[in-house]
Amino acid sequence: MPKEKTGAGLRIGMISRLSGVPAATIRMWERRYGALTPSRSPAGGRLYSRADVARLALLKQLVDRGHAIGTVAGLAEPKLQQLAAESGSVTATAAPCRIAAVGGTLPPRLKAAAAGLPQVRWAGAYDSIRRLLAEAGEASFDAAIAEIPTLGPAEVAQALELLRKARPRLLIVVYAFGAERDLAQLRIDPVLLLRGRIEAAQLLRICQLSLSAPPPGDKPSFDALLSRGVPEPVYSEADLAGLANSSNSLRCECPRHLSDLLLSLGAFERYSIACQNLNEQDAAVHALLRNVSGHARALLEEGLRRVIALDQG
Repeated sequence: MPKEKTGAGLRIGMISRLSGVPAATIRMWERRYGALTPSRSPAGGRLYSRADVARLALLKQLVDRGHAIGTVAGLAEPKLQQLAAESGSVTATAAPCRIAAVGGTLPPRLKAAAAGLPQVRWAGAYDSIRRLLAEAGEASFDAAIAEIPTLGPAEVAQALELLRKARPRLLIVVYAFGAERDLAQLRIDPVLLLRGRIEAAQLLRICQLSLSAPPPGDKPSFDALLSRGVPEPVYSEADLAGLANSSNSLRCECPRHLSDLLLSLGAFERYSIACQNLNEQDAAVHALLRNVSGHARALLEEGLRRVIALDQG
């Protein structure tokens, strides 16, 4: 039986949103690789801690950089952090995140937490979204963290206005109460809804992870992409077959089509490895084809991951 964890109490949907790892992937990493050992509620549901969220974020960072989940899932946190630093961690290499805060009690806590983080640039505190829009320049912040205790139609309208006018790369809304019809309007990219009191340091970490990807237009060159190691498959053939046949709330067959494409790419990837090499030129061609198909497979896996996350959200 798993040991009781201090602070355990987060459901799988919440740690999925906090870490950026889909719930289906979390379950798979647990089942196959023992990446996490959640506690259980009296009803048998999984319960996670804040430490589990941080561990998942590290694992995702390493997998995104080409490490196979099977080789890192069983490592202790110090080793994971060492690997992240060696492969270029987000906090060590990314440009400072410019963060603005809105609310009453949250901005002072965020400012204090950001003071010791060179990778965070404090962009100011504001008592309302309207004040932020009025006083801050459109390009003065990358992310906004808004504390809105009661999220109603007026507050939703202000948040949408912020997205439209300032176009932040991330908007985190921390709330206590809200009707489902209002919350549904903010379940869009790039908004992250979080309910309850969240530690300031954790909010800043979420910003750093979310903003670590290069913005649109800063794409790496094709040769730079191929120079990276090919990630190990996230889904097995059995997983893909199950996803293709499972029901979902989306009114389309995109998950099934993505699963079919991934099955085909996986087959071609294996074919490229096994294909006969008559000379050095043949070997170079097949190595290139394996590399290209592997990266294409990884890209489609990420697409499927996001479709699953949207379906479950």
